Amino acid sequence: MYYLAEMANKPERLAVGLMSGSSLDGVDAVLMRVKGNGENTSFDMLEFDCLPFDADTKARILELFEYDTSTIDKVTIMNVVLGELYAKAALWVIAKAGYRPEEVDLIGAWPLAVYHIPGRNRPIDVLGFRIGAVLQLGEINVIAERTGITTIGSFCARDLAAGGNGAPLTGVGDYILFHHSERNRVVQNIGGIGNANLIPAHGGMDNVIGFDTGPGNMVIDAMVRHLTNGQLHYDKDGKMAIDGTVNKEVLEHFLQEPYIQQAPPKASGREDFGEHFARRFLAKAREKQLADNDIVATATAFTVESIALAYERYLMPHASLDEIIVGGGGALNLALMKMLRQRLPQIPVKVDEEYGISSFAKEAMYMVFLANETLAGRPNNVPSITGASRSVVTGLIAPVYRP
Repeated sequence: MYYLAEMANKPERLAVGLMSGSSLDGVDAVLMRVKGNGENTSFDMLEFDCLPFDADTKARILELFEYDTSTIDKVTIMNVVLGELYAKAALWVIAKAGYRPEEVDLIGAWPLAVYHIPGRNRPIDVLGFRIGAVLQLGEINVIAERTGITTIGSFCARDLAAGGNGAPLTGVGDYILFHHSERNRVVQNIGGIGNANLIPAHGGMDNVIGFDTGPGNMVIDAMVRHLTNGQLHYDKDGKMAIDGTVNKEVLEHFLQEPYIQQAPPKASGREDFGEHFARRFLAKAREKQLADNDIVATATAFTVESIALAYERYLMPHASLDEIIVGGGGALNLALMKMLRQRLPQIPVKVDEEYGISSFAKEAMYMVFLANETLAGRPNNVPSITGASRSVVTGLIAPVYRP
């Protein structure tokens, strides 16, 4: 389409990135000015905000992860509702930055994944087809229609079609933000799920090694919700874990989980560490008569140990690790960060903010980077991370024509 080609050829673009991850906090929205592509991308972050989910919205979303409460009508309705919320977040961040929607070229959106079958490491066989699949909610056509801005989303579906896991797709963004010509850096995001990318000092994006490490905040948050009867939704500053003691027997038991033991490429989500896993974890802890704070401390150690083991098994054999850069909500958990530094004392552990990057804005920024590559017709998956058979241009486009 002429308008898309014209937009791709502009020397710079204004773009919104939208993200809602497995922590279910809300819709993160960032407005950026972006130039160039790939390893030559440059950018300015103009504004960031989060449109939080209220209690009713969050409860309705959580219903969709449970077989007993999820129905096709609820899934269909929430797809459109989330599209409306994404559009609202986009318009809000644009206005907050002092711009008008018609001045913005592009939106990159990561719809909320409610079910994921990683095609590389856990495909299923159906009717003679071996497939991976994902169901993401947040209708990009609604976003485009409400905002009047061309919207690109559903990035992981094309990687799945190419035989990959569909995730993580953070390799492009991590490389753009954190590549250093003399240091091998591990960029560790700790959202609901943890994921790590080794950004080597030498080589381009295709040399990035990455995977989901396993649980991030997901199991910790679930323990807090259960133990406080829903009064609290997360361990603020890691206070419960700090006051608790890790139970090594429970920890070792869950470190035998198939996902933890599986070699990359691999991707995870609520299908591995969601509510069904949380119930098992809590039952085991209760069986051992652990106090509430001990349960949270053990869940926190489970996240830390899953990260450290993954580094030792799958990253350190490839390169010396000069530093670890942590982002996401887990970077604010003082207990988790202390445990991680104690577990890997030989590697400096830092946070995104030490490099001028917002932990909370980073994943929304990555949606701009992905959409910017899609617009240019450039591959934006990293097969060494996702396990795809080849590099592909990911993302579906809901174009808006501006005569």
